[in-house]
Amino acid sequence: MSLGPAVARRHGRRSDRDLRNSTSLLFLAQAFGVNLSLGQQLVAIGVLLLTSKGMAGVPGSAFLALSATATALGIFPVSGVALLLGADRIMDSMRVFVNLLGNCVATFVVSNWEGDLDHEQMRRVFAADRAARRGETAPAVVGDVRETA
Repeated sequence: MSLGPAVARRHGRRSDRDLRNSTSLLFLAQAFGVNLSLGQQLVAIGVLLLTSKGMAGVPGSAFLALSATATALGIFPVSGVALLLGADRIMDSMRVFVNLLGNCVATFVVSNWEGDLDHEQMRRVFAADRAARRGETAPAVVGDVRETA
């Protein structure tokens, strides 16, 4: 399990997908002119909470959970979920990027916090990467697979 979901579970926070899918479901219900009672809204949120379990690392899985929930509840035609397809594709790409960036930053923060971060090794690796991008030959980085001759 990656660090981001582990921290979120430890502190009792759920994925933003629960909120986004709930809002999307209510938006689509309104777009089709369906007025949901409080009971229907609570059932929808409950189903979305159950279907969102375990989908944190799968791109596009939130959209599939929304489609499955729409089918299970029968509130509006499942084809209506296609209204969100274009926007969800772009948003999903950004969510994956932000999740990856957050996990990378969290790795540095936690390793520094625990005293396991070798600052000198980190600087050597970053310097070698910068040199490689400029097309220069960088000195070998100890413990790195990309050692140069």
